[in-house]
Amino acid sequence: MDEANVHLNEDRNMTDIQTREAAERALSEATTGGAELAAIAEEHRELWPQVLQHPNVYADLTEWIVRQAPELQETLSAAAPTSAGSRPRRRGLVITLSSIAAVAVIALIAVLFLVPRHGNSLLDRLAMLPVPGDVSIYSVSITDTARLEAAVGEPFPVGGDENDIAYWLSLAGIDFSTRVSLLPAGQLFATGGLEYEASAAVTLMKMSLTEGQSILTAYEGSFSSQRLDTALSQSQQGVWQQTAQSLWSIVDGTLYNASTILTDPMSALPEHTPTRDASLALDTDTVTLLSILEHAGAYTYSVTHSTDGRISAPRYEPYLGPGEDLIHTWGWGFGVNDDQQPTLTLVNQFDSADDAAANTATLERILTSDAPQNAGVESHWTTVQDGQLLVTTVTLVSGRVSELYNFI
Repeated sequence: MDEANVHLNEDRNMTDIQTREAAERALSEATTGGAELAAIAEEHRELWPQVLQHPNVYADLTEWIVRQAPELQETLSAAAPTSAGSRPRRRGLVITLSSIAAVAVIALIAVLFLVPRHGNSLLDRLAMLPVPGDVSIYSVSITDTARLEAAVGEPFPVGGDENDIAYWLSLAGIDFSTRVSLLPAGQLFATGGLEYEASAAVTLMKMSLTEGQSILTAYEGSFSSQRLDTALSQSQQGVWQQTAQSLWSIVDGTLYNASTILTDPMSALPEHTPTRDASLALDTDTVTLLSILEHAGAYTYSVTHSTDGRISAPRYEPYLGPGEDLIHTWGWGFGVNDDQQPTLTLVNQFDSADDAAANTATLERILTSDAPQNAGVESHWTTVQDGQLLVTTVTLVSGRVSELYNFI
């Protein structure tokens, strides 16, 4: 088969795999590639055994399937050897292909979404956002979609309607907040779940006495203007308006959302992605704390930094020792442990290791006073010191994940 026919075959698979018959036909062809297999795995869970047995299934796609369906481990004994591949395709990177008419455009967009993006390290994610500038307090938050989907137990229903999203939220336990902490359901409905179609969302929130609150979020992944037209509205000069104070735009290939309170959100949208030396990637304290929370397995995590010497966590002030700037950076991260118990990791950065050591017992008393006292709620925690850092892990043994907010 010549190269042109191979590409035509790939285009057909990309556009038709949403039907089971076409997916089964693709699985019967030895030329079906890894990207098509990942798309089939996403659309047709019932065909996972056949995907595992295909000669072109790659190692990380195999791991992704078996992690969600351990009972298929036996299928691997009959499968062909897997080739070394990149990370499993994340459902959060897929758009609704049926919304694109031209086959050539579909193929191009499908490749962009199906082929895993490399370079999404913490520093690369932070490099999407500029330094905060002259503000008194700012926070940086990250939501990792793949980790969130793993915590929920199902991929987010990309391209789904409100019923699909509502069902996914029910799996997450959103009605009773039993396992995970999520965006408000109303926000997801308003945008068609756009936020969780990215492999990660990175948010910079700034507080200024003169300009009030400003929030800028960058979404890791590829998004088409057609997708934003569907989720929001028709753009005006490359800008999509969600509300009067919330605007979206694709800047140098990166999707941004800006929202403000006192100022025009257009002023918060970047004209270009920042250069690395003018981005959050060079914010050492923020990077340090976010790294700890990332390594703790958090699916959503945040760090707050005070630039004017005040304590970023003011509720600690009555308990801590002398001085108002003992804590200048602090963070939290929600996760789910191997026992499917909700966890919260807290990180407090003191000015020195001595300050951290002197306030360890005090922090334990704060945690004790913050612990929920509701009937049926049980939690426990451990605190360790690492230089000028105090890192606390809280595990919710029983109760709702919202109980963990008492510790933040």
